[in-house]
Amino acid sequence: MPSQPIRFDTRCIDDLREHLETHPVYGLRDMADLRRFMECHVYSVWDFMSLVKYLQHRLAPAGAPWYPPQDAEVSRFINELVLAEESDCVPAPDGGERCLSHFELYCGAMSELGADADAPRRWPWVVST
Repeated sequence: MPSQPIRFDTRCIDDLREHLETHPVYGLRDMADLRRFMECHVYSVWDFMSLVKYLQHRLAPAGAPWYPPQDAEVSRFINELVLAEESDCVPAPDGGERCLSHFELYCGAMSELGADADAPRRWPWVVST
């Protein structure tokens, strides 16, 4: 017997949706606003990667000697997330591909738009000292 699709009444989140849709972050008026947003948001991109790497260390450790993970599905999920975040393949100028982290891609986009990407590029080394 086919299962019935789950029905979700979205009216219960209407107020939250309205609050989200009217948030000032969506009121970017020009390129200067976008640059400023990116100059702040880039640290969230770095922070997310730091969180993912922490979870990978805890849930899918890669030490020696190797031991099977406690939960293979969680381990796979975390490792796939790290793979995508740490080494996305994007088109290269020569028509091939190059692999970069989302953080590096974001910093590259910042540079293309004229935002200051130098400070965020130094950030990982600043916090490690």
